[in-house]
Amino acid sequence: MKRKILWMGLSFLVVAALVLTSCAKEEVVTPGEQEEEEEEEEEEEEEEVVVPEAGAPQYGGTIYPLGMAYSQEPASPAMADAQWGALMWLEWIQERPIQGDVEKYGVRGTGQYTFQCLQYVPMKYMTGCLLESWTVSREKVVWNVRPGIYWAPTEDQIKRGVMTKPRELTADDVAADIISFLESPWKGRFDSMISVDGVHVISRYTLEIEFVNFSQMLMYYIGYEDRAIIGPAETIAAGASMWENQIGTGPFMFEEYVSGSHMSFVKNPNYWGTTTINGKEYQLPFVDRVVIPLIVDSSTMLAALKTGKVDLHNRTTPAEWEVLDKVCPELQKGVFWGGVNSGAVSFRCDEPPFDDPVIRQAMTMGTDIMAFKRMAQAVESPLLFYPVQPGSPAYVPLEELPADIQEMYTYNPVKAKQMIIDAGYPEGFTTTLMTNPAPFALDEAALLVDQWDKIGVTLQVENVARVEYDKRRYPTPTPMYHGCLGGTGLATPDPMLFFSVNLLSTSPVNVFAYSNPEMDVLIKKIEQEPDVDTQTGLIKEASLIYLRAPLMIGLHYDPGRVYWWPWVKNYDGELSLQDDSSFSAVVKYIWIDQLLKAEMGYK
Repeated sequence: MKRKILWMGLSFLVVAALVLTSCAKEEVVTPGEQEEEEEEEEEEEEEEVVVPEAGAPQYGGTIYPLGMAYSQEPASPAMADAQWGALMWLEWIQERPIQGDVEKYGVRGTGQYTFQCLQYVPMKYMTGCLLESWTVSREKVVWNVRPGIYWAPTEDQIKRGVMTKPRELTADDVAADIISFLESPWKGRFDSMISVDGVHVISRYTLEIEFVNFSQMLMYYIGYEDRAIIGPAETIAAGASMWENQIGTGPFMFEEYVSGSHMSFVKNPNYWGTTTINGKEYQLPFVDRVVIPLIVDSSTMLAALKTGKVDLHNRTTPAEWEVLDKVCPELQKGVFWGGVNSGAVSFRCDEPPFDDPVIRQAMTMGTDIMAFKRMAQAVESPLLFYPVQPGSPAYVPLEELPADIQEMYTYNPVKAKQMIIDAGYPEGFTTTLMTNPAPFALDEAALLVDQWDKIGVTLQVENVARVEYDKRRYPTPTPMYHGCLGGTGLATPDPMLFFSVNLLSTSPVNVFAYSNPEMDVLIKKIEQEPDVDTQTGLIKEASLIYLRAPLMIGLHYDPGRVYWWPWVKNYDGELSLQDDSSFSAVVKYIWIDQLLKAEMGYK
């Protein structure tokens, strides 16, 4: 019987299981039949109750995860539609070629890496997912697909003929998916790196991708980045924009999407993955079902976590921690870095007035960053965290940078206003800030309006839905916003990725519409340099170019916290096993201690 979980509420979340009851006709029971029934009931009562071994994983149950990525309606999952917002949902069904080796290096392994840094897993901590192994040379990348992985169509998809039966994943499938990626609107990231003609299937389980020009970025782009998930050709043929046509090899299969309510997934009974706990191997995943509520506002998310309606929340903000720690001391927690709520304002650099680097310098000097840090309760975080974030060997603190850069990041609205006048705007200018409906974005926009008014800049705020926001900020071939862009920052702790993904003039994620030949040359050197120390020096050199002509003002750099209830087992606060949240790759290892949950008074 199919169950549906309905998520409703205005200022609070109500979670209720829809209980279906059947009313049978009244039947006459003879005394003999009644005695037989009573004897059967007594026998059932005498049956031994099987109690799970203490600490042993339990199969079954439903998990309710929550995160900021799931606060907006999922967009079209078709690769051809290039909707980034769909990828966080699609990854529950489809998998990437590689992922972080949490079992070997994580808290439950050697402890060398906690996997608690948003969007960043060093390659040395990676292992194969869909791939059994791989090799990288300056000429090509060779992938060996893991044998025995099967596509998992649902009964409905088989009935409708989307895929007639489960079939094995092969090198042909992976090659076809890479080619569709190369032909999608996101193809710009592969310019001068690889081409469709360089993708070759060698055997049933082996393919190779030849380099046009070698780049260390390739294994990121097609190995573990958001868009690196692998889907079958049948989905494209059936209509990839429809969620009910999505098929994958992942731990879960699509169940239903109810607009304004939730999206749910059911266990893939033939999933290939296993895990070892206390020396014993277990089939993954443990839970039978995943239900992700669509919750727009943060207060409702908080209420859902506090009342145990959701099992874990992977993106809480500093403003929520005091409440959670006080009201729910039983909650487990883990800290991560990478900008859960990091705010920033980005400039479109190919149009006036922000095509002038002097104007961008003035905007930086005329923004009181400390006021934003106070608003976000992130006063102790560093003032400067772009383009390289703290923790990277290429990071240089503000106080150690050249004097002209230090001056630019010292709040001085009087000088900033004069710089704007001297740049040819004696009366100042008017510009537009496009922002998304994230809980903190509008508050930041209001503070920017006030601060920039003091330097002669009139700011008009345009608040758009998340799907439209993502659609308009990415180049196709140029961004579809004007002026500047507010909301979340570009949280990329790996500096090589920040420069290659966000600053390369040909990148499809260059939201700044920025082009600088000198920077392009440096980025290519960074991508191709195998020596870590030399690469670090090149990143520092590129950072100085960026800081003297800033493309973005980092308003505050925040840590985040993951919270989970004690009944969530085999979990230690991991956030990213691949790019971004990749939460599905984490949840497949989790099991729910249903006895403990009941003992704590939750259903």
